[in-house]
Amino acid sequence: MVHSPKTIFGKYSYSYGNFQITEYFRYPLSLYQKLILFLQKFLLSLAMGTETQKIGQRGEDLAADFYVRNGYSILERNWKCYHLEVDLITRNEDTLVICEVKTRTNIAFGEPETFVTPQKQKNLIRAANMYLTRAGLNLDVRFDIISVTLCGNDHQLHHIPDAFQPKW
Repeated sequence: MVHSPKTIFGKYSYSYGNFQITEYFRYPLSLYQKLILFLQKFLLSLAMGTETQKIGQRGEDLAADFYVRNGYSILERNWKCYHLEVDLITRNEDTLVICEVKTRTNIAFGEPETFVTPQKQKNLIRAANMYLTRAGLNLDVRFDIISVTLCGNDHQLHHIPDAFQPKW
């Protein structure tokens, strides 16, 4: 590879049958530098997780602790099926609880539970149906929302049992 102050030149060779094909390309140096910086940030975010993911994980941990303290057993955390995801699946006696956890660091844009949209509710209902089918369970299902507001090391947790009803 040949370097010049403003451009990076490259050569890419590959074989096709008995033929050797060589392609030459050039990229402006600033584009190359931006690509390197982007890849470094991307790999770092994969290794450390984003701040938003950490906040969400902390909220899910607090919600799981809440359920355990109240006699529920945690069956699944972050259960995925195709494009559907359920934050917590718990069980209390003969009731399966599908829980959506919403975590925020402030309520400037509204309470966390208000962000569970009708589309998200439909997705949770679909996911619950798939989970029951795959697990071979025949239980009553309840849909809860737990909203967590974090304030430094302190938090406020609001549990909304039976937050919405499915229209089977």
